[in-house]
Amino acid sequence: MLVFAGSSAANQNDLWRFSWRAGLWTELLSETRPPARSRHSAILDSISQSMIIFGGWSGSVPLHDPWHCSLWTRVWTLLQSPPGLAARAGHTAVLDSVSVSMLVFGGIAYNNESFSYAGDLWNYSLVTDSWSQLAPPGPYPSPEGREDHS
Repeated sequence: MLVFAGSSAANQNDLWRFSWRAGLWTELLSETRPPARSRHSAILDSISQSMIIFGGWSGSVPLHDPWHCSLWTRVWTLLQSPPGLAARAGHTAVLDSVSVSMLVFGGIAYNNESFSYAGDLWNYSLVTDSWSQLAPPGPYPSPEGREDHS
């Protein structure tokens, strides 16, 4: 189990791993790390031993920055984010292990100095390091914009 960031008295930017075998927590220290945040999303690709985090709340505004962490080297790298993907917090992300992609849905979005509930779905390919917005084909319904869902 990995735990990155979150809030207590203030937003954090630490990374911890729990060992089921030893029953112990270990902080995974690194020279660089993303800014402190809460209400972000994270996925773990156990094959490549990589963690991707996206967005979250800085304490004053939602964030727009995807970060990659190699658990082998404990090096964090800032990834590119597409211009159409608004900064957001309270969204959900999952790993699609078949396409090796992170899917990001919803959240409270911040764009042009205003907040709105996002109902968009984005795909980040870990293979090609590229983003694309996904939309249902034709006139099919999709969920209303929302935040803090599962």
